[in-house]
Amino acid sequence: MTSLRIITAIFLLLCLSSANASFWVSEFTGSADAYRIERDGERILLQQLMLLQAGDIIHVVDDAAELIVINEHNESIALTSDVSPFVVPESAAAPSLLVNIGNWITNWWQTRANQSSTTLVAVSKGMFDPTALVATPSDNFLLSGRREIFVAWTGGSSPFEVQLTTTSGELIARATQITEYGVTLPQCKLDSGQRIELRISDAVGLSVVPITVVDENQLPSPARSVIELEVPDAIRFGNLALILSGLDNWRFEALQLARAYKLRDLEQSLLNQSYPQFNEAELERAPGDSE
Repeated sequence: MTSLRIITAIFLLLCLSSANASFWVSEFTGSADAYRIERDGERILLQQLMLLQAGDIIHVVDDAAELIVINEHNESIALTSDVSPFVVPESAAAPSLLVNIGNWITNWWQTRANQSSTTLVAVSKGMFDPTALVATPSDNFLLSGRREIFVAWTGGSSPFEVQLTTTSGELIARATQITEYGVTLPQCKLDSGQRIELRISDAVGLSVVPITVVDENQLPSPARSVIELEVPDAIRFGNLALILSGLDNWRFEALQLARAYKLRDLEQSLLNQSYPQFNEAELERAPGDSE
């Protein structure tokens, strides 16, 4: 299964509407084969962020496996073989806005899949200057707050140095003597309105990525509506990452969210440049809450 099909599957499972269920799969250890989910007598595939339905029966078949589910109160429940099977109880219905937007984006991922470039990075390691993956050479948006920043690149030769600075050269975060082609910068404070630069260098080359720090109220619609939903953080920000992954200037933020909330398939799709695209005008036409 390709990364694009995996992401589409996540959307489809996320958006299954149930009258009385608001439990989601947050994360799990090992492979999906370590778990068995039964719904109406049939087995369904486990996926991260999937919306569970009341009455679903979850079996943890591997003694070393652990599955984390989250309810509508943002409470995490750890499921292991010791408490297996677990039957999903009735709870508040999932917000229709989340279902509607999810269905709409699912359609985009499906209809635009054939139009996607799905182009793997052409520049190999050890050639040319270091070039940041996912970020655009023009401008990129990051949400404000205290956070770690993950950076991956191609090209150049180790050791590398990565800096996050203001446009006037003031250092915000730094990592040196990097031997791999990716690093997580230490937690730093980003203020809304800041114009900053991500600088990746080796002994002979340098690339600079311009970034503008913004508030949540500057997110495109319907991303602003999703961020305001009273659902678990992993669900809110997971859906936000999926929305932003289709927008050029927001894709670097989508990478940060995917990594922070352990959306491994989305993270790999972004790093492999495998995604359909839509513009903000198209995103503005997404459906709202039908309730």
